[in-house]
Amino acid sequence: MTIAQGLRLLQSGENMVKMEGFGVGDDGAQRIAAVLRDSGTVRALYLSKNAIGPRGARALAEALKSNRSLKELLVSNNAVGPQGADSFSKALRSNTTLTGLCLWNNAVGPAGAK
Repeated sequence: MTIAQGLRLLQSGENMVKMEGFGVGDDGAQRIAAVLRDSGTVRALYLSKNAIGPRGARALAEALKSNRSLKELLVSNNAVGPQGADSFSKALRSNTTLTGLCLWNNAVGPAGAK
C-alpha cells in the first residue's frame, strides 16, 4: 500500500487504517492530518515506523483538536521528540474522543513526558 492509497482509505470511511512503515515523514503526516481533521469515520489509525518528526506530530495533534471519531492513534517508533509530545498533550486538552495514544520509542525524554 502507498501513502496515496492510505489517504484514500481515510477518505473512504474505513474504521481502521494501518499505514505502518510507509515512510510517511513530516510531509505525509501533514497530508494525513488534513484528511483526519474532517474524517468522521476512522476510529483507529496506525502510523508507527514512519519517520514522523515534531512538525508532522504537530500537524496530527492539530487535527485531533477537531476530529471527533478517532479513538486510537499509534505513532510509535517515530521521531516526534519532546516538541511533538507537547503538541499531542495540548491537543488532548480539547479532544475527549481519543482513548489511546501510543508514543512509545519517540525520543520524548523527560522534557516531553511532562
